[in-house]
Amino acid sequence: MQTVNKHSRLHVCQSSKMSGETTSCYIYTEDNLHSPIFLPNKKEVIVGRSSDTKITDSKCSREQ
Repeated sequence: MQTVNKHSRLHVCQSSKMSGETTSCYIYTEDNLHSPIFLPNKKEVIVGRSSDTKITDSKCSREQ
């Protein structure tokens, strides 16, 4: 099982229509250690230590 270490970088990817309006947004790692995490428009998303993010460092909160 792969884990995200403190040196992994998170990126945000935005997909858009030709009009320039953003249609969807995702958080992903450049080394693809976890599946992209969808960020719904105007909704809170809790991202932290979990099986989805593969973050196992106990210094990282479960809710960020």
